[in-house]
Amino acid sequence: PTAVSAVWIIPILAGVIAAVVGWKTYSSRGPLIEIQFKQGHGFTAGNTVVKHNDIVVGEVEEVTLSDSLETVVVKARLKKVIEPYLGDTTVFSAVNARISGTELSGLDTLLSGAFIEVEWSGKPNTAERTFIGLDVPPLTPSSVEGTQFELKTEVAGSLGVGSPIFYRNFRVGKIESRKLADDFSHIVYEGFVEAPYDSLITAETQF
Repeated sequence: PTAVSAVWIIPILAGVIAAVVGWKTYSSRGPLIEIQFKQGHGFTAGNTVVKHNDIVVGEVEEVTLSDSLETVVVKARLKKVIEPYLGDTTVFSAVNARISGTELSGLDTLLSGAFIEVEWSGKPNTAERTFIGLDVPPLTPSSVEGTQFELKTEVAGSLGVGSPIFYRNFRVGKIESRKLADDFSHIVYEGFVEAPYDSLITAETQF
């Protein structure tokens, strides 16, 4: 009986160790989230990463179409350290090479492939696991303080997305979007002026 007991000690210990290691691995896994995009952007499971400030914080595990076939559904596993920041202030954006106005962005993706950028503005008020991603990343990260505003004009002129905004020949912001008004009567620009220069914007400010 003693010999039989000794024979079983090793496999029992191995099983216990395997169970402990398995539990630690499972408990240390970060959250699995779902992001919907209008386009696929070349995302692939096991290759496309999620980044924050150029640091990899997750990886795409699955890319599928929605049931309606109208959107692309991306499932990504994030690192556990990101979990407290997943909520109503979290923004996911598809990043790839593009030309916007006077600016070039995402050129490093020509070699590495597209990736997903995650940002947030402060701690969220709610915990979320499903998000609507941006197919075009915002020109100004949400972490940059400042003020967004609208400008209206009858003629678009040469201003485009990315055009700088100056104050006394000093760059203080940029144009983030340009579109026709709903009634086609004028052009609507969305501009952004960084803090502390946004304090210069008042009811009397002229552009």
